[in-house]
Amino acid sequence: MNKIHEWINTLLILGVLVLVLVGSNQSDLGAIGTRFPNGLAVGTTASVTQNKLTIGNSGTAIGNAIFGNSTCTRTGAAFAATTTEEWICASTGVTAGDKVFASLDYTNVQADGFGLYVTGVRATTSNVIGVRVANGSTVSTSTINAIYRNVNWFVVR
Repeated sequence: MNKIHEWINTLLILGVLVLVLVGSNQSDLGAIGTRFPNGLAVGTTASVTQNKLTIGNSGTAIGNAIFGNSTCTRTGAAFAATTTEEWICASTGVTAGDKVFASLDYTNVQADGFGLYVTGVRATTSNVIGVRVANGSTVSTSTINAIYRNVNWFVVR
């Protein structure tokens, strides 16, 4: 299941990066002499204005996209079975209110006996995200090594 999430995250990151990078390097997509002489569109309703990308007629403009990997910290000693807790991650470039997507980096979390998965994520303050992680297993544990606390994150604003 985590492999699927990794591929989805990777494809989303690559897709948005291509759109943002192409959009930020051209002042007017579709203008004569650009690399996209017929414009760049998803369906027929994508536009780039003042270095912001909008997909669809009523989409919210994306002005920036950043991504990274962080080893998060936990506040508690034990991670009780069937509970959730928020892990705090240093994430350079993130500001409060950003839209954040995250997934656990380590692919063998389930195989190693932990039922850890991300249930939510938020930009808490500048350069910090909070990742809600659930322990879906029936076992409490206090051994959540750094390898399990690595989180891939992707932010748009």
